[in-house]
Amino acid sequence: PILEIIRIDRGGLSLETKAVGRIQFGIPPETIKDSMRLGIEVPRVYIVPVERFCREMGPALGINVAEFEFPAYFNYFVRTKRCTLVVESE
Repeated sequence: PILEIIRIDRGGLSLETKAVGRIQFGIPPETIKDSMRLGIEVPRVYIVPVERFCREMGPALGINVAEFEFPAYFNYFVRTKRCTLVVESE
């Protein structure tokens, strides 16, 4: 089956799975607000890209796409659930 991929406003991709629910690739700042604004569930599973900084603005500037702090707080304190963070093995 083909999965619907939703682009998050500030970066990242979100998709719904039958196995674990919503998964998000990349965790840019304000990602919870973006999910809520789009009307999609805030994920419990996040995949951190191998390149953790998006440097489209230049080599000395970048956006951290591994901002896991607020998704973890939201899931733990608001939803009383744990998150899964998928990272590179090395």
